[in-house]
Amino acid sequence: MSENNLKPIEQLASRKRPVVIVILLLMTSAVVHGSIDGRWSSTKNLVVEGAKIATLPETCGDWKLSSKVEIEENALEILRCHGWDQRQYRNEKTGQTILVAVMFGPRGPMAVHTPEVCGAGVGMDQTRERRVETVSTTLNRHQLWSIEFSDDEKPNGSIESWYGWSDGGAFQARKHPRIWLTDNLYKIQLSGPAGSGADQPIRDFLADFVPQVESILQ
Repeated sequence: MSENNLKPIEQLASRKRPVVIVILLLMTSAVVHGSIDGRWSSTKNLVVEGAKIATLPETCGDWKLSSKVEIEENALEILRCHGWDQRQYRNEKTGQTILVAVMFGPRGPMAVHTPEVCGAGVGMDQTRERRVETVSTTLNRHQLWSIEFSDDEKPNGSIESWYGWSDGGAFQARKHPRIWLTDNLYKIQLSGPAGSGADQPIRDFLADFVPQVESILQ
């Protein structure tokens, strides 16, 4: 083949290279995003695993179930939960109430929907920076984030929210839970009266509740 005949072939090949590179970059980006989002999970029966959440007890120490609270349908579509339960417990001695949600689902949706995001979305004002709280049991040392919001509808004007994630072990207060080497995460999120001194309603509730949650973690 003459040198003149080779030139068009070389020009065609040089034009194809950028296209191939772009396609490869797009494919790589899709794989990374799907992995981070937890879209491509393992094929084990996640629904059965998630259904265990509904078996949590109705009584935990002085706290008794007062009602089950539905999560809005559009929120469930975003979270893509394999299983969830949201309940309100009431302390029979103090009358205080705690709202607790336990969820199990793909890492991405579980990681990004935090109380800071939800609170701002309904017009609540954050009154302090989040901090790490520790709840220890005979099996694990759990750590959760806690944050405080102002709430004009509450008697003391403020509420606390605690939350954390688990891959089957202890709950963790991770800064970047979306970057986690697991497909699915458990999430626990609580809200209740802001505590001070010896009066810590959420901490008191978790002392009785977390050992029960440990029994369903895998």
